[in-house]
Amino acid sequence: MSVKWQTLAEANESKIDPRSRPGVCLKLGFSLIELMLVMAIVAVFSAIAVPRFSQSTDRYRVDAAARRIEADFQLARTRARITSSTLTIVFDIANDRYSIAGLADLNQSSSIYTVELSNAPYQADLTAAVFAEGAKISFNGYGVPGGAGIIVVTVGKQQRTISIAAETGEVTIQ
Repeated sequence: MSVKWQTLAEANESKIDPRSRPGVCLKLGFSLIELMLVMAIVAVFSAIAVPRFSQSTDRYRVDAAARRIEADFQLARTRARITSSTLTIVFDIANDRYSIAGLADLNQSSSIYTVELSNAPYQADLTAAVFAEGAKISFNGYGVPGGAGIIVVTVGKQQRTISIAAETGEVTIQ
């Protein structure tokens, strides 16, 4: 006699209790081996995905920090041109932050415009800031920088170098 396997839905459709019929077995769930096999597959995929996710998060954070610095260079340059006055960006490498003297903070108008790169969403380290004036760069009333320079930002193993050209004030990210 052959044994016929039946799901619970099929048993309910037939309106007959499958346990009362000889040769019919009811398959109610998964075996322990099936569950262990699925858990092993999930563990392998997780082991592959977690390091890649961490690297992509670091890459996102360092790119966001570099773009923020680039945008703030453009902001300082434009404000210097509009107000026909000198604006200076001062980099504090020890505390992973920079500020734009003479510009009010966007959140608190009574404070100086300051960006904390060590805080979310960047969580970045300001590794180097090298300019003709040390760790600061000034834009004159025409929006021209006081010299060329570079800033290095690091998150984990990811690193970006932001360069500014002396003649044009053009900012590039590498």
